[in-house]
Amino acid sequence: MKQFAGLATGLKNDVFLRARLKLTLNYVLVITFILAIFSSLVYVGFSRSFQADVEGSFSSESAQISATSKASTRLLEALILTDGAILVLVAGLGYWLSGKTLYPIKQALESEKQFTADASHELRTPLAVMKTDLEVALRGDGRDINRQLVASNLEEVEKMSVIVADLLSLSRLDAGQEVFNFEKLNLSDLVTRTVNKMNSYAKLHGLTIRLEAKSPLYVRADPLKLQQAILNILRNAIDYSKVGGQVTVTVKKQARLVEVEIKDEGEGIAAKDLPHLFKRFYRAEKSRQHEGSGSGLGLTIAQAIATAHQGNISVTSVLNQGTVVRLSLPRFSIS
Repeated sequence: MKQFAGLATGLKNDVFLRARLKLTLNYVLVITFILAIFSSLVYVGFSRSFQADVEGSFSSESAQISATSKASTRLLEALILTDGAILVLVAGLGYWLSGKTLYPIKQALESEKQFTADASHELRTPLAVMKTDLEVALRGDGRDINRQLVASNLEEVEKMSVIVADLLSLSRLDAGQEVFNFEKLNLSDLVTRTVNKMNSYAKLHGLTIRLEAKSPLYVRADPLKLQQAILNILRNAIDYSKVGGQVTVTVKKQARLVEVEIKDEGEGIAAKDLPHLFKRFYRAEKSRQHEGSGSGLGLTIAQAIATAHQGNISVTSVLNQGTVVRLSLPRFSIS
């Protein structure tokens, strides 16, 4: 599937090498053209000037012509050597500059390639389950079995719907097409409403949520988008917490920022996984083994929303002790 996705995007390493060499060649051709014109003008100008300066200085015309020819030849050799050295330097510098120029494009296309491959992988699993269930349904004729298969297929469709919705949301955020309706917002109230909304979900997982958000703290934000970011973080904390544990949500002031801290008592995240948490579809090894784990887009979307609010999300974690996620936003100035 990943190989197919790579072919679908048309990405091959030699494509970038050819583009780099072609761009380098263009640099060299342009400089060659400029040097050819400049050197020709210098050569012709020097020859005429030298001939005028030495006119009458030799006993015969042939001696004057010979001296002029030798001087012109030496000048031509010097120009060729100089131009050659310049072209070699330009070729090396051009190759380096073309690499720098193409690198962001290469990175963007490689990210697109990886994104396509990962999306294909995530959608392949529910599709495979549905295909298997439908094949079993075609072979059987029991009503109870068919109802179970329909229920299983419905669950897989819901999973795919979530993935597709997240993909669409990410594409709009990337393209700058997501509309944000900013307003003065009491973050404490928003977090309280969000926690209340997730209390039932937490109870289903045998967890409790403790909220610490007393003082009204204001930010400039889009309520719906910001709530989506907090929901994604809070859902992760619940999904990867131990049964009987507690998730603590705190809203507090930090200098010129307002911070939402979500702390769980779950399995934690390995240090090697922390730098990759905001990559699309990335899930740590323990997360991949977790039953009902998400697609790996929740934190990516949350970070994109935080960035649109001029904020940031940071994560600290200790294995088998828990994880702390902090969403920081600029505090709204009442004045």
